Amino acid sequence: MQAQSSSIPAANDQSGSPLPGGFGLCLVDENGKTVVIQGLPVTLGRLDENQIILKESTISAHHACIDYHQQLEAVFIEDLDSLNGLYIDGRATRKNVLQDGVKIRLGSVTLTFRDTGYIHPLT
Repeated sequence: MQAQSSSIPAANDQSGSPLPGGFGLCLVDENGKTVVIQGLPVTLGRLDENQIILKESTISAHHACIDYHQQLEAVFIEDLDSLNGLYIDGRATRKNVLQDGVKIRLGSVTLTFRDTGYIHPLT
């Protein structure tokens, strides 16, 4: 799992200044490697144009997207019509709110979503 930080917008406070530590959101793979999410939306997939690149044959070119739902004030993940689907805590889903500690499975890759509650965008 690798991140392309150059294409992820930085978190900003209301004055437009970058916030230290980003949003407090990250993904942790099965080996403990952590990728900090520094802006939303974030796409996950096999191609290099995704912000989070998962180089596995079971991952679609553009597999899923993590974004913020302003009305629900929640971070969610959505399947982008992937071949092998999206699973949250073992259940197939097309779109799901993400909470701290949930297991996200995309193809054969399992990631844990971590939310420290530091800050969410647009709040």
